[in-house]
Amino acid sequence: MSGKKNQNFRTALNKSKREGQTFEVLTPPYHPDLLSELRLISDEWLGERKEKTYSLGWFDEAYLQRVLVPRHPWI
Repeated sequence: MSGKKNQNFRTALNKSKREGQTFEVLTPPYHPDLLSELRLISDEWLGERKEKTYSLGWFDEAYLQRVLVPRHPWI
């Protein structure tokens, strides 16, 4: 994490540490309640926009069941 290339990352990380921010990394399988919460967050973020599935991906519960998910404590 040294060097000019990572300066912005180090700055953000140091600020997060000073502010006491934390997160955890969850591993599958995920409970349906968590997937519902993640769906709500995704839908809220999208708002009135439509998902651009051809280039950016989309909300896919089957995919999420195969990957690690970072979670902030307030979720």
